[in-house]
Amino acid sequence: GSFSLEASELCDSCQPGFYSSSPASSTCEPCEVGSYNDQDGQTACIECGKDRDSPFLWTTMKSLVIQGEASYVPFQGSDDRSLCGCDRGAQLFEGQCIPCTEGMSCEGMGEVRIEPGFAHDGGISVFRCVGETSRCPGGIRGVCAEGRSNESFSCYDCQRDKTPAGNGTCRDCAGVHYLPVILLLLCGVALVVVMYLVIDHTNRATQKRGTVLIALCGSQLITLVQYFGVIADLNIQWSEPMKSILDFMSIFTFDTMLLRPGCIATLDALFQYVFNTCAVFAALVLVLLVHTAFSAIGYTRGMSSFIAVVGTVLLTFMVSIVAMMLAPFQCVSHPNGRWTILRYPSTLCWEGGDQSVMLAVGLVSMSLPLALVAVSIWAIIHFPRRIQNGDVYFLRAYCFLFLRFTSEAYWYSVIIEVRSIFVAFVPVFDDKLRMLLLLQVLMLFSLYGVATYKPWRTGIPNVIDSLSHLCLVIFVTLALVISGSADKQEISDICTFFFFSSIVLLPVAVIWGVLLRLFRSHTKFRFFLCHHKAASGIFARTLKTYLLGMPGLQGGVFLDTDDLKDLGTLFGTVASDTHTLVILVSNGIWCRHWCIGEIATASLNRVRIDLVILSGGKLPSTSFIEEFEEFVPEFRSLSEFGLEFSSAQTALRDLRQCRQLTLSGQICHSLMDELVKDLIFLTPSNPSRMIGPFADTIPETASTVILTDSSDMEAVACGLLLKKELLPRVGMHQKWFPYILGSDEQVSSSVTSILLVCS
Repeated sequence: GSFSLEASELCDSCQPGFYSSSPASSTCEPCEVGSYNDQDGQTACIECGKDRDSPFLWTTMKSLVIQGEASYVPFQGSDDRSLCGCDRGAQLFEGQCIPCTEGMSCEGMGEVRIEPGFAHDGGISVFRCVGETSRCPGGIRGVCAEGRSNESFSCYDCQRDKTPAGNGTCRDCAGVHYLPVILLLLCGVALVVVMYLVIDHTNRATQKRGTVLIALCGSQLITLVQYFGVIADLNIQWSEPMKSILDFMSIFTFDTMLLRPGCIATLDALFQYVFNTCAVFAALVLVLLVHTAFSAIGYTRGMSSFIAVVGTVLLTFMVSIVAMMLAPFQCVSHPNGRWTILRYPSTLCWEGGDQSVMLAVGLVSMSLPLALVAVSIWAIIHFPRRIQNGDVYFLRAYCFLFLRFTSEAYWYSVIIEVRSIFVAFVPVFDDKLRMLLLLQVLMLFSLYGVATYKPWRTGIPNVIDSLSHLCLVIFVTLALVISGSADKQEISDICTFFFFSSIVLLPVAVIWGVLLRLFRSHTKFRFFLCHHKAASGIFARTLKTYLLGMPGLQGGVFLDTDDLKDLGTLFGTVASDTHTLVILVSNGIWCRHWCIGEIATASLNRVRIDLVILSGGKLPSTSFIEEFEEFVPEFRSLSEFGLEFSSAQTALRDLRQCRQLTLSGQICHSLMDELVKDLIFLTPSNPSRMIGPFADTIPETASTVILTDSSDMEAVACGLLLKKELLPRVGMHQKWFPYILGSDEQVSSSVTSILLVCS
């Protein structure tokens, strides 16, 4: 405890902060870091962590100003117990040094600062500020962003009479904050009224291709936006600009708190959740009120319209509704070992209290989407039989299930419903790997379904839906990488690219549909040949050949054997792509339900109709029209396309107002030329007229004739078609030109070849 210099005969005691452990020492050693000595003449220093639970966490430090900033540095030769404290990475609690947790910056001597994005829990640890991290600026314990309550978990709640300002702070409520609630009510009523009117008057037979494209791609866009809203809930640390984009997408997750109801009343998390849940049922009550109002004035088709609107609302927003209802199950862990609800960070998980009530409400409210799935399955099971029976009420009521899809994929809506529930269920898992893998599996299965079955009514939505799914799969794959990557910026930029690739396609398709609907001045097909194949199939082929060969024809000629790729698109072609429907009136055509479907569709969509009366053909009688349902019962199978017996009867009655071109005598080249000219160049105002009889003159030098049964129109039409095909092949050798032999003509001596059409 003492020392002596070489030139001195006396020993001096070591000062406080120093010690000498051996006799005849010439110097005193300073106390090592983590120990002190507050008395003279000591042979050892006292360990700061002596008799402590974690002695290795104790040290000795002094505060120094380094480059203008105060900082604690390790210090030897401590001469006072007050210089003992907790080492870096540790904090003092009840006289003990304990390790600091994630989100805490412990610089030593018990000084603790909270890192940005974390909030003090009032004890020895922190809560992670999930979502809008700017509400937790960090710094000294218990300090939240301006206007936030320091008493709430993770600084989630605003102080009284304040509302979120969008930058993590809360500002005073003003009159303008009442406006969102008022606007929501007004827009909600207007939206429900518009949806009701549109759905109540929806008829698949009258929907133009542009309208269908808008509806299908619009519904896909709404669903895709909801998917990205779910991805925003996965708590992945994105870099800009992807972070801001997904924060914006979280708006579309059915959160009524965005309306700032806190400015109207103080709402705790339980009330907020119940408020969100009740908003869904309130929307359905609003639909009922609108339906009651329209029913009172007689402006509705009945209860089927109410069922259709309710189903449309639930199916369209299924992902957001289910995600909102499952919110109490979506919990996140914090550095302090506790859990809080992802959307309601002020509510603790699995500790009873408000979460227990929220879980009960969530389980009860989930009966709504599950009931929709059950009703959809029931409707799909009964769909084939109801179609055969022509159940119009059933089709109107459940049009939200079948209207968007082809007749072969009428069951696909249930796939979408189940997929939506599973996607909304993804954030329930706390592990990011499990969440992303489940989401990727769902997208892969969905992509397989779209690519295999092509369920959407038209081709473009099928292609866009497949591309959107592919982009989502790549997006989720990169999210798997970024969730565990140290350098996330490049991957985040790639994700941004695929985000825009998937979501921009749909608005472009919607805009294209609008342009088609508003500005399309021409149709793809100038003529659509409606005919009975058994009676006039070859004549229809011959007429198409003559029409296409006539100069001045603008557009194509639709003949189902050439142009029909999918039976489900037949009526859509009549409604959207046809300028004139040409009905080849032959014996038996009025009993062909597909032909009547084409005629009814043309009538509903105001497509011009011309009648070509063939031999033996005549317009339907009044008695036939009145008893049409008995004569053509097969027509009820077309009800899935929005066609009803009444629309067919109306179309058949209106045929007498259409222009009629009656063919007289044996068909020949001259007659076909005259018919084609009348169809192409005469306007609808031109009166009906008789065409023919005509006779083609055979030159005396003709060496080739075509012999047909002149009493069989189809046989003669086959001869004309054969002639049209042979002419380009005989070149300039006029004597080889084939001619059709008339019924009263003889074979001349110059004929060397006869082409006999056997019939």
